[in-house]
Amino acid sequence: MTATTRIDVHAHFLPDAYLKAAADAGLSSFDGGIPIPSWSPDAAREFMDRQGVSAGALGPFTHCPPPRQSRRSTGPGP
Repeated sequence: MTATTRIDVHAHFLPDAYLKAAADAGLSSFDGGIPIPSWSPDAAREFMDRQGVSAGALGPFTHCPPPRQSRRSTGPGP
């Protein structure tokens, strides 16, 4: 029997600064759909173990929260 090695080539992580920015922007889901998950190295390793993944190419999630709206009215635009 041949052993199979699985490598996840599309893994993401969510840095604390990203999670804070999303929360500060009032976001609880991505594009109104998928809830924003928590992320930790331990949870990622547990997921990989359950799926039989031995290595992963890790990159940041690139969906950016929208800029915060100013609470100060600037009046009508030009």
